Amino acid sequence: MNIKGRVVVAKKKEDYLAVKEGTILVAKNTQPDLVMVIDKIAAIVTEIDSQLSHQAIIAREFQKPLLMGVKNATKAWKTGDRVVVDFDNKVVKEIK
Repeated sequence: MNIKGRVVVAKKKEDYLAVKEGTILVAKNTQPDLVMVIDKIAAIVTEIDSQLSHQAIIAREFQKPLLMGVKNATKAWKTGDRVVVDFDNKVVKEIK
């Protein structure tokens, strides 16, 4: 499965204000404030990889695609980048 969209890098709770319909949320780990905008998010990409983490629980409860364990995701991408999340190969690629 592949999902395309624009990135919002969330390093602090105020970053969630930039989320628009179809956003690919990129974060080290998600925050509880994510639930305010969860309906707009197309997919979540995180650096932390734990089945008991906040993002794992939220993704499961709200049925959102989640790719965990992407090293340096918050440094590799910036808000506004267009990417495709390839869940089959567990990679994120920039769309030029």
